[in-house]
Amino acid sequence: MYDVIYREARQRITAIARTLTEEQLATPVAACPEWTVRALLAHLCGVAHDAATGRLDGAPGRAWTERHVGERVNRPVADNLAEWEGFSERLERRLCSEKAQLNMVHDVTQHEADLRTALGLERLPDAAWRPMLEHIGSVVGGYHEQPWALVVRADGSEWRIGDGELAATVEAEPFELWRGFFGRRSPDQMRAWTWDRAPEPEHLHAIPVFPARSEALVEN
Repeated sequence: MYDVIYREARQRITAIARTLTEEQLATPVAACPEWTVRALLAHLCGVAHDAATGRLDGAPGRAWTERHVGERVNRPVADNLAEWEGFSERLERRLCSEKAQLNMVHDVTQHEADLRTALGLERLPDAAWRPMLEHIGSVVGGYHEQPWALVVRADGSEWRIGDGELAATVEAEPFELWRGFFGRRSPDQMRAWTWDRAPEPEHLHAIPVFPARSEALVEN
């Protein structure tokens, strides 16, 4: 399943990228505030290269991702897309394994959503992000340590963040929660979800795997 999600995301992104003008490639990506569309595409190519070749020192830190951009942003986009495609078969085989690391699948689907938002395109298909929401929900509790727990719900699914005494329960629209888990929602946006009690700041900080945005990100 995850190999298909990755392949289809790469194919959709590649199809979009091949239609873009220089002006569109220079569009800022609000979810990645220091990147343009061109830089985002360079990063995705770099992730594929590093995952396939084992060049993972510093992953997934900022220096690691910025290296992808620095090495590729001034190359023709077509060259980056060709490099990405060249690693695709090797990466997709790995994703068929039960022990597959799914970080790059989360990365490509989140960045497809970032790209579509920057360009004003329709939201990515449900089949691309729904399984990724289920996966991150099942592991998100291991990213933060706190002496209390949150129960997080979306469309009939439920996950627990933390092992302590229940502090609060929150329910969100599934796509909103998926984006929120990866820091694409601000504290104010998360506060507007359906809570059983007013959330404390530390409750809001416990939800995202990466730090939450300081400003709201509005998407289709």
